[in-house]
Amino acid sequence: MKQRVRHYYHGIGTIREERGAETLVSFDNGESLRVYTMTLTPIRDEKTETAISQPPDQDTHPHAIPPEEAKTDTLLFTRDTAYKEETSPATEKKTSGKKGRTIPPQVPETNRNDTYLTMIVLIIGIIFISAVIITTTPEPPEEIPITNSNSAINQSQPAVWGMLEDYFGRSVIVINATPNLPPEAPDDTADPVIEYDDELFIQTITAGAVPLTIISMHTIIAIDQSNAQILAQNIESLQTIAGENFGKVSKMRVSRGQIERKEDFQHAMLEFISASSYLRRGLPASDSERREALNYLATGTERLDAALRDINLDIESLTERDLYAVELSTLSAPTKPDDLLALGTPFIYKDATESNEISIYPRYARRQTTIWYDDAAGTGHLTAGEGKTFMIILIQVTHRGNLDGRRYTIQTPQPAAFTLHGGGETFTPVQTVAHTSLGEMYRPFTLNRKESRQSSILFEVPYSLSPLDAHLSINLGSTWGTPAWDLKE
Repeated sequence: MKQRVRHYYHGIGTIREERGAETLVSFDNGESLRVYTMTLTPIRDEKTETAISQPPDQDTHPHAIPPEEAKTDTLLFTRDTAYKEETSPATEKKTSGKKGRTIPPQVPETNRNDTYLTMIVLIIGIIFISAVIITTTPEPPEEIPITNSNSAINQSQPAVWGMLEDYFGRSVIVINATPNLPPEAPDDTADPVIEYDDELFIQTITAGAVPLTIISMHTIIAIDQSNAQILAQNIESLQTIAGENFGKVSKMRVSRGQIERKEDFQHAMLEFISASSYLRRGLPASDSERREALNYLATGTERLDAALRDINLDIESLTERDLYAVELSTLSAPTKPDDLLALGTPFIYKDATESNEISIYPRYARRQTTIWYDDAAGTGHLTAGEGKTFMIILIQVTHRGNLDGRRYTIQTPQPAAFTLHGGGETFTPVQTVAHTSLGEMYRPFTLNRKESRQSSILFEVPYSLSPLDAHLSINLGSTWGTPAWDLKE
């Protein structure tokens, strides 16, 4: 006969096959399943198990159960309940003959193993949780004395706070426990009133703005026209005024709203001082030096304009206005004479005996830094000094004819009779060999009737001087005067 068993979930069934820890059971509800052997309880009395499995108020007759419900997995009871109900009615009470002692029923071995296993798991879990709590509990801080101001808080705390106090200590649980601090003593010292020099500062930069602007314009025009005389006059004034204003403003204490204006003005003064120091040696000798000097002046003017923003200048009250206005108009005008001959225009005159007629004039003007020549020692060269260049002028002299039939030859003017003018300065010819890379160089010649001669005369000038700003004059004596030509083509 097959062994009948009970499963805590699937109910009662018959063992069909046992294999290791699993058992194949055909349950009464029609299922055939493999379950763990330890989850099965043997049945000793079929009738008693059936009575326990079915409540008294249910109909146990087979035809009263629908076929659909007969196949339904129904959990009728738990293992513990089943065990109590199973053992209560079916267990026989054995009484000792002499003492009348009741012998408890025998607990199945499988159920006892499950109980032991559950207890072991619970013990391990309790030990693990206790270890976690102990290791993560922070150390209580130092005791903070609790004043009477927190008594109301302690009285109104819920019961859970009392439990936490017993575990962690009272000082950790106190909330908003602020000790009574002594009141701060009133500060009777008031901030001192700061006096600013804003008004004096505005007056100072306003008074220095116009002369500085005009002097910087004078200097720029002097550089552009290569006028060393005007340049020397203005750089002294520029440095003096800029230095004085920088010293005055540096000592003034201005408010926060005037700090940026003060910085702009001081920066402008430093740029003007740098420009005057740079130009103290004279006119710029090269284009790069010219650009650097003009950059100082332009930056200074821009920063000065920034410092004067939102300030209405009272030009009429400045005594320098009329003086600088006249100087500016004079400086802006051309420095060349009004009676200059155009380049290439012949000037006709007679020699000292008035026997011959002569014409002379410059054909063109060029600039060149180095010229080459040949001599007994070989090939040589002549180079202008640092910051300078050569201005080369081609001169043409012609014997136009004899007037009295007695003297037929003429002498050309001496080199000392030629003078170059430009930039407020005058220049004399440079002596050279007779022939150079430019061709024949100018020297006194004897010309016969109808003879003409072309030759170059050389002047060493500042690099910044251009033929556009220069003119040439020739002294022909008291009778014929000193004709002059504009070298601008």
